[in-house]
Amino acid sequence: IRGRGLDRGQSLALLAQVTEALAYLHSAGLVHRDLKPANLMLTDDFWANPSRHGAVKLVDFGIAASASKSTQLTKPGAVIGTLPYLSPELVDPASWGKTEGPPRDVFALGVLAYQLLMHKHPTGLGFNAAMIDFARAYKAAEAGRIAWPPPGLDGSWGVTVGACLALRSSDRPADGAAVLELLRTGAASRREPRPAASRPTSLHGPPSFKALTELPFAPT
Repeated sequence: IRGRGLDRGQSLALLAQVTEALAYLHSAGLVHRDLKPANLMLTDDFWANPSRHGAVKLVDFGIAASASKSTQLTKPGAVIGTLPYLSPELVDPASWGKTEGPPRDVFALGVLAYQLLMHKHPTGLGFNAAMIDFARAYKAAEAGRIAWPPPGLDGSWGVTVGACLALRSSDRPADGAAVLELLRTGAASRREPRPAASRPTSLHGPPSFKALTELPFAPT
């Protein structure tokens, strides 16, 4: 992201493959728990053919867990993962109710997508901000003091990123397969998005690569 850089098409190709990887992982009953750029590897031929399956690798399963047992793997009060990609319920469980499982990967996917396409964190904070800063930002989003989902993305990917970034885990797509279904169908809640809006979705069926990589967006 900071070095050679990714153009729009490459970014969307990367996100499409990461989403498919999460769908596969979640279908196997696992949660990655540390989705972030440092845990993605690009093969040499990604640059010539970014849409080739296998050109993007999701790596480092050192803290991956069973979706059914992930709540039992950490001590009370402990948080596993990388702070800027943690969902609100992990940053501030007292406010949001701590939960584990695929929705935390879905939120991290939303952060990753926004970072790739808009070149910043969805909260507007720096990636080195403290936990208390992220906690305050998510509370501000819930209260309507900052726009949420963050503006700037349109089309199927815009709807999808907004859904992935829902502040409450129950309002996000349930897992990677649900994210793929949202990309394929565009099905989302028709509620008017207030600043803390979130969009749920349903399940199954990977979309075509063309659908995954069509996103009109207006970078700020």
